Amino acid sequence: MPRNYHRVANLLPDGRVFSGGGGLCGDCATHHADGSVFTPPYLLNADGSSKPRPAITGGVPPRAAAGTALTVTTGGPVASFVLMRAAAATHSTDNGQRRVPLTSVPAGTGAYTVSLPADKGGAVLPGTYMLFALDAQRVPSTAHFITVTDPAAG
Repeated sequence: MPRNYHRVANLLPDGRVFSGGGGLCGDCATHHADGSVFTPPYLLNADGSSKPRPAITGGVPPRAAAGTALTVTTGGPVASFVLMRAAAATHSTDNGQRRVPLTSVPAGTGAYTVSLPADKGGAVLPGTYMLFALDAQRVPSTAHFITVTDPAAG
């Protein structure tokens, strides 16, 4: 289904991808002003059933300054954490979307100290992000939203 000029593809907090938009394509007779949700293979077993997923159970505040550490709790072991900048797409372009791997260390059973980068290189600009926990097979949890603030802004 063609999705031309006004289109978007956004990562959803559950790890799926929303694709939508429209715009007539050359000789197309139909304007597809609709959307669909794609479930990537990383969320599925070979038989099409859903893979078990890690879970973030606590420790994610609504706001945190860049350069701080969070104690995040999970429902079981996880291998890593990542921040994904929330999408801000228009006209098929999203210059702000980014994936930022985070440093984490175990802090007890089901707990991890997760460090937000201090952002000296511009990777974590102030704004809204999704925090995902990934298991050893890189299957993501459902995200928790967090707004990363500039520590200099007070």
